[in-house]
Amino acid sequence: MKRTACAVLSLGLLLSGCATEEYVRQQTSPLAERLGALETRTLTIEGRLNQLSGRPALTTDDRASIDSAREMAQKALDRTDSLSADLKQMGSDVARAEAAARRAEAAARRAEAAAEKAGRAEKGARKAFELEQKK
Repeated sequence: MKRTACAVLSLGLLLSGCATEEYVRQQTSPLAERLGALETRTLTIEGRLNQLSGRPALTTDDRASIDSAREMAQKALDRTDSLSADLKQMGSDVARAEAAARRAEAAARRAEAAAEKAGRAEKGARKAFELEQKK
């Protein structure tokens, strides 16, 4: 029985065989393609790095110009903030002035109405006086 089991096992191992060259190529081909693409990308990146490292460094004058531009930009931003606050205040002042103008117009209308009423009262009083004088 032992011999039979060993024979069957040995026969199974022999029939299953080792990996063939074709199988290995099929399995490694996609990996080789990806590796080639990665090598190409690496070379491209290395080329860009070499170009960047070949650029001249900023001089002291360049840095001073950059700092000056940065300061000017900050001043412009601060001025813009200040003008924005002034504009908001003006908007508030305009709203108050418009409200005062509306109140003044309403007061003027009331005054005109009172003047008309006083004019009518005066006419009535004159007529009454004239009638009194005629009697």
